[in-house]
Amino acid sequence: QQANSLMRYFLAAGKLIAVREVLQKIPHDSVAIIHEDWNRRAGGRPLNGDLQNTIKEYMCIKAYADAYDAFDEWSRHFYQERPVEPDVVNRRGTIREGVLLEKESEDFMRLYQSWEFNRDRFTQTASDKMYNVLLFCNGWFVDEVEDESNPNRSEQLKQLRKLCLPGLTHLLHQVLHESGLYEEATQIADEIASQKHALFEDFTR
Repeated sequence: QQANSLMRYFLAAGKLIAVREVLQKIPHDSVAIIHEDWNRRAGGRPLNGDLQNTIKEYMCIKAYADAYDAFDEWSRHFYQERPVEPDVVNRRGTIREGVLLEKESEDFMRLYQSWEFNRDRFTQTASDKMYNVLLFCNGWFVDEVEDESNPNRSEQLKQLRKLCLPGLTHLLHQVLHESGLYEEATQIADEIASQKHALFEDFTR
């Protein structure tokens, strides 16, 4: 819970690097440990509301960090690793230059095809992880059980959704549109407007 509170603070401050640093210090099997400890103490009864909310909050934060990691990988590949096409305009028209240019063009096409393949892979991974946040089961940063002991918590989580989800949605549109997936990019608006997830409530009108 303390780690979650700290990461919520960093999210609100826009310090995603700090969020990642905290996540790295949390054991990967923390959720399993919580379940095992609870089962020993509670004899197989369902997790109490407090633990349900704690686990879900951690999973929400991790999904958000994973989405941004996937976007960073896509962005690096798309903008920094794209092969540069040979300059065919300003090259001399000698036979030797023509042979070199043909070889460079063949190399470029091979590299570009490999780049396209990886672009599609990074695009799929990034969009999947971003949708994992937007369409998170029962809502991203929505408690499984209302915390009556902390009446301000619901409003705090709502403000975090309003702060984080629009920006992530913009990046998702960028990934799909830049990758030429125009139909998929326009479908984002349908998801936002859908009553099923009510994401439109998290966007400022």
